[in-house]
Amino acid sequence: MPTNMVAYEWPFNGTSHIAYETDDTHIHEMVIGQDRKWRDQDITFIADAPKLEEAILAGFTWEEGHSQQIAYASTLNENGHIYELFQPQGQPWRVEDIMKKRTDAVPADGFALIGYPWKAAGTRHLAYTGRDGHLHELPPIPGKSAKQSTSSTRVEMDTSMNS
Repeated sequence: MPTNMVAYEWPFNGTSHIAYETDDTHIHEMVIGQDRKWRDQDITFIADAPKLEEAILAGFTWEEGHSQQIAYASTLNENGHIYELFQPQGQPWRVEDIMKKRTDAVPADGFALIGYPWKAAGTRHLAYTGRDGHLHELPPIPGKSAKQSTSSTRVEMDTSMNS
């Protein structure tokens, strides 16, 4: 039974996607197109990606990059890294340890993760909670894709309730 799921639409192909983690710690993707037939793919296997127990997922499309992304992390991952499965239009799924090049990035705690495109800037971003108890964003370097960024930004948020 799926333990975590995300869904998104990929406008380039006119398809809808549901990604989920299975009991064997693989991430699968269910895809439905205009033919109205669901197809299941084990994208962890296809991309030869690391398996993480109890992974949290963030999935989205990035129109400017002509790709779809599924980022994942886990509380049980010792190194606190965030991995990203991504598929450029017309190409196979790939995987990248997106924190490998970010030497100053705070390790993820595996509890909260979100990915989103920023159309106005033509970039994509990931935000996550770190093991230091703060919210962090992995921003792109101007003119480069988010996966080429080399740092993280700590975002200070006031979470107190004012009465």
